[in-house]
Amino acid sequence: MYTNITSKMARHIIYLGVCCYLLPLTVSSQQIGCTNKSVKICSWGKEVIEHYLHTNDQEKIKAAYFLVTSMSGHRSPMGYALHAYKSKANHCKIPCSQDTLSRYWIEINKHNNGRIKYIEDTVSLNKDFLISHIEHSFQAWKDSPWHKDICFEDFCNYILPYRISEEMISYEGREVLKSKYASLILGETDIVKAFTIICTTMFKHIRQTNPQCPFTLDAHTIDYLQQGNCLQRCVLLTEVLRSLGIPCTIDVVPVWANYSQAGHSWVVMPYKGLNYTWRERDTIARADNPVDASYFQVTYRPTENDKYPYPIESRKKASKIYRMRYKNDCQIHSINIPKLFTENIDDVSAIYGLTDSVTLVLPSIKNKFYYLCTFQTGKGWTPIACALSHQGSVTFYNVGKDIVYLAASYEQGIIHPVSYPFLLDESENLRYFHADNDNKIKCKLCRKYPIFSQWTNQWGNMIGGTFEGSNNHDFSEIDTLATINSMPFGETLIPVSTDKSYRYIRYQSTNKSRTPLAELILRNKDNRILKGNPICHKSLQKSKERVFDGDITTEGYTKQTNYWVGLDLGDSIQTSVSQITFFPKNDGNFVTRGHFYELFYYDNGWHSLGERFAVDDYVEYDIPEGALLWLKCDIGNEERIFEYKEGQQVWY
Repeated sequence: MYTNITSKMARHIIYLGVCCYLLPLTVSSQQIGCTNKSVKICSWGKEVIEHYLHTNDQEKIKAAYFLVTSMSGHRSPMGYALHAYKSKANHCKIPCSQDTLSRYWIEINKHNNGRIKYIEDTVSLNKDFLISHIEHSFQAWKDSPWHKDICFEDFCNYILPYRISEEMISYEGREVLKSKYASLILGETDIVKAFTIICTTMFKHIRQTNPQCPFTLDAHTIDYLQQGNCLQRCVLLTEVLRSLGIPCTIDVVPVWANYSQAGHSWVVMPYKGLNYTWRERDTIARADNPVDASYFQVTYRPTENDKYPYPIESRKKASKIYRMRYKNDCQIHSINIPKLFTENIDDVSAIYGLTDSVTLVLPSIKNKFYYLCTFQTGKGWTPIACALSHQGSVTFYNVGKDIVYLAASYEQGIIHPVSYPFLLDESENLRYFHADNDNKIKCKLCRKYPIFSQWTNQWGNMIGGTFEGSNNHDFSEIDTLATINSMPFGETLIPVSTDKSYRYIRYQSTNKSRTPLAELILRNKDNRILKGNPICHKSLQKSKERVFDGDITTEGYTKQTNYWVGLDLGDSIQTSVSQITFFPKNDGNFVTRGHFYELFYYDNGWHSLGERFAVDDYVEYDIPEGALLWLKCDIGNEERIFEYKEGQQVWY
């Protein structure tokens, strides 16, 4: 028998063994119908594997192979404008305001002639970076008190990856983050407590902001700025946790099914078969938390005295939840596949209690992929789930309830509906929306978007606020002209019965309300709008004019309770007030005088019922009975689908 195997031959045998061990984990995919592809390894990636073959460290060989075989398709945004913006951000004085960062981006982007491009990691990274990263990752894992409880597979998936999404990559590595935050959990041996401590600290100090730059910076820059949007904060938190040997990743709701234009992301710690998350009011991370940020707190519930005509929403609904992963099963970008399904994600909807299914009878095309769509605020139908048809039907598993869906195929970047819109109700029944054009009903529409409880909470706090008149600039002597006795919403008119005249007139908030006024209009007995100089107390100096600018989408901003804002009618001018009209701060989605509105109904596509110019706080239409509706405005795009039922708009 020939046994003289050279060291080079031995390395190749080990290499092939690693390939056989990991290949099934990295190239199979049945979710979007793509076939297995050859594993692509860049030239310097092969050098990384060769480096570890020399060490004969089996775990590091497998880790290196795990990273380089899934690197293709991972990328970062690059370009002069982004480089200049990052440089300026890293040298700005902290704390830096969101407005300042937005101004940086606008100014730099305006003078930039080059375009931002996405460059693949196989091009932008190098051998030294990856080897250093692998070494630090293993050290963080091995040095952690919970090392024995984290298997190698979880290490590869939740500690080892050098990126989360399409953020920029910092060459500083994780050691800088580790040295900064390791002291927070020094001596802590309970991984759940350690996870909680880091989450609590990070989200206390990293502010939620939304600067103009649409790209995700690297973790070190986000850490320096101490602010970022939802995903950016999660990217930083994930990098910090991984640098400390704590396994984590990011779960996402790509699009809320009844709220906002965007979705949401949060950090999760997979550990011993459980999935721990931390929410702001949690004292300890839990494995049974509901979907993060999916509930608005309700601190005020309208009463009969409020005569409030709308239902209040307090829950954001998720149709699907996915988990970001580094492992690249099938990175295919095609105009016949929605973007969501070209990303590296796993369906984790069932973990969060989304366990219902929908079966639809569709055109009998064998082995065709169909998509379940929800309505994305202001944009239209958006694919959110995917399934393969079988014998003339298709089943979508693990979806949310009380949501309106539409089934569709997707070709050449275009959604092709294959069903009527339908509501999957709380009892798992399907109710289809069929527009009956032979039977019309009249409707009166006052809004284009549902009201969530964060607004009624603010408006409810205004109860008890007063409107006061005085002839002393310090309001040392006052007369109460009117009191807010019920929850205001939209335009609120209060008649005033007094013949007394005043130079100074103000709105005085309560000691529990800091809800700004969007608009305050004072009229005399001749119905003339009173004019004067805006005056205020408590942090309104820069925005008090907005209360009297005729625009209900702006407001006199304040962070303080017990504030006041009003008018000085002028020297030697005194007059009586017969009517007070005011708008509390609002979302701008009430039907407003002076704007055009257009109503659409769905019948194998959206069809217009015409434009209306609002001369009041509502518009009227004749609509097909049973129709699903969409009201659009010439400004803003916070719009949601609804039906008109028993004289009310019912939102979905």
